[in-house]
Amino acid sequence: MGYAILNIWVRNEKCEVVDRRAHLHIYNCQGTQVLPTTWFGGGHTEVKVPPGCYIITAGVIYGNVYTDKTMVVVGCDEKACVNLVLNRFREQEAKKNVPMIARGCGARIIPPLALHALKAEIEPDELQRALDVIMKAAGMDRREMLAGVDSEIKALEQNMQLFEETELKEVKRYLKSLQLLRGQIG
Repeated sequence: MGYAILNIWVRNEKCEVVDRRAHLHIYNCQGTQVLPTTWFGGGHTEVKVPPGCYIITAGVIYGNVYTDKTMVVVGCDEKACVNLVLNRFREQEAKKNVPMIARGCGARIIPPLALHALKAEIEPDELQRALDVIMKAAGMDRREMLAGVDSEIKALEQNMQLFEETELKEVKRYLKSLQLLRGQIG
């Protein structure tokens, strides 16, 4: 007996694949996220999950528009195709005076930038000024940013057993960097 495979597609109401980057969210039927949020592109991703019942949605960039939620039930060693419908999809250009990192994207943009800054040994006060500017542009305060980083740390810690052995070293390094970032923000 083993894991199930979910082939997940994001489509518009015309059944066309939406070729955009998106972030995937997989929940159990009690509403608890069971895998860390992951990014994917090209309208498709494949994930490995334990047998069970899941509620799946994805947020697509350009305003963080979310697909409808879809339920899927899979058993051991089964494969399932999941089509997520982005029912409000429309081609749109960036709107003036709307920050690209508004509505939740700041929590996704700041950690990777700050982690790269820490690796590059940028001085803490310089990094702090940059974080302050980005948070101000995103309309976020420190409490909101800390909540985003804490959520990412918690999701990783709770799901370490789901990573492949070959991924664990990198995941642990990322987790340590997030903890350093948390100290920098706090």
